[in-house]
Amino acid sequence: MAELFKKSNHITTQEFINEYRELVEADQKFCFIIGSGASVSSGIRSGSELENEWMEHLMNDPDSIRNYASSLKQEGEIEHDFSVIEDAWKNLEEGAKLSGEYYFDLYKLRFRNNQQLGYSYLQKEMENADPSLGYRILSLLLTKKELKSNIVITTNFDSLVEDSLFLFTDQKPIVCVHDSLARFAKNTNTTRPIIAKVHNGLFFAPKNTPDQTSSLSEEWKKTLNVIFSSYIPVVIGYSGADYSLMSFLEESEMDEDDKVGMFWCCYGDKLPDERIQKVVNRYNGRIVKTKGFDTLMFSMGAKIFKDDITLNATIESLDKMFSKKKSKYYEQYKEIGKSIQDDDIRKEITLIGIEEENKREKEGKLTASDYFSKAYRATNPEDAIKYYSEVIRLENDNVAAYNNRGNRYADLKRYEEAIQDYTKAIELDANYASAYNNRGVSYADLKRHEEAIQDYTKAIELDANYAVAYNNRGN
Repeated sequence: MAELFKKSNHITTQEFINEYRELVEADQKFCFIIGSGASVSSGIRSGSELENEWMEHLMNDPDSIRNYASSLKQEGEIEHDFSVIEDAWKNLEEGAKLSGEYYFDLYKLRFRNNQQLGYSYLQKEMENADPSLGYRILSLLLTKKELKSNIVITTNFDSLVEDSLFLFTDQKPIVCVHDSLARFAKNTNTTRPIIAKVHNGLFFAPKNTPDQTSSLSEEWKKTLNVIFSSYIPVVIGYSGADYSLMSFLEESEMDEDDKVGMFWCCYGDKLPDERIQKVVNRYNGRIVKTKGFDTLMFSMGAKIFKDDITLNATIESLDKMFSKKKSKYYEQYKEIGKSIQDDDIRKEITLIGIEEENKREKEGKLTASDYFSKAYRATNPEDAIKYYSEVIRLENDNVAAYNNRGNRYADLKRYEEAIQDYTKAIELDANYASAYNNRGVSYADLKRHEEAIQDYTKAIELDANYAVAYNNRGN
């Protein structure tokens, strides 16, 4: 395996993608090491930007902070002399930022009086972040079983990987947000996405000071040794500024046969610092020249997923996911309404929604969701069909509307029209188990039992706990 990494130490993005595909075809597994550089386009500022802001704040009282920093340095609480940081800051050109090298020292100095204030600061920094389009491609890479690339190791505290999986896939990741959960990331036989947060998650006391990031726990070391013996790391947006993961990469004990390789992605043509180059050589790896996280992800997506990464495909993916979720919540809402015994409460809940809907109707601004709600409340199947048709007119790819209109056609024994709607729902979402089951019911009502059995079987393949589909197939 190592021979594949000795042709050249510096390669282009295209060369990396070609090798990635070749190695996947050879049954090689990959994991991604994601650093803060991957989060910038999602709305989270880089460590360099935060360094500049914290220095501006600290230099409001320079004498006090110099004295305090000096005492911390003597006690080994910070890594760098503050004079070195101050000189680097003063010598910056107009509009330039610090390198990220001093992030952990400056965090400790900035929030020296209140660590909880530091956590609140980070939470505010991340609360409005949404996964960039590059994270959508990453979520596809993590969930496509044949790519064998289901592990993310990250020093970040944010939830961008989890959020992306929620937005674009049906996969639930295993998220290890604390040292005590590290052992769960060792399960390299699972195909579920695994997210290993070596500096903990945002709400689990994120490790953000020099003493906290000086080394990894023994649990994480054991876990990463297991992962790196089977998975080739692809490093993106990570500068090695911390001493925990970086020191592990520099010092972990490996046999020559265990060095399966590494791809370390860097922005532009500039080489990474000497520490990173040594780590890459240590792993028999390559340095990949890229134009950033999103561009790299899109380049991979264009070669691997093709039409699935277009803007229309991305929007359709979101629409399908939320149509399915909306349909489930409508069903739950309806069932909960039935179970509420207090008539006054039930009427109040219904009236609130209807009042808002009536207001929009008077303004001529009824939405697809309004028509969907009207259809759900309709006791007459003909009325429901009319409202679902309005939903489809406004959102012609609304999977739940086709499925539910099919149900109302079936209520009227208009089975052929029902089958057409179920089929359209399946065309829009091939994993929609309910549509297969419902189409099977209509086939059965038409005495087309072989086709019914095929659809029930497909519904069961998609949802092994689909009791109704088992019962219907038995019938």
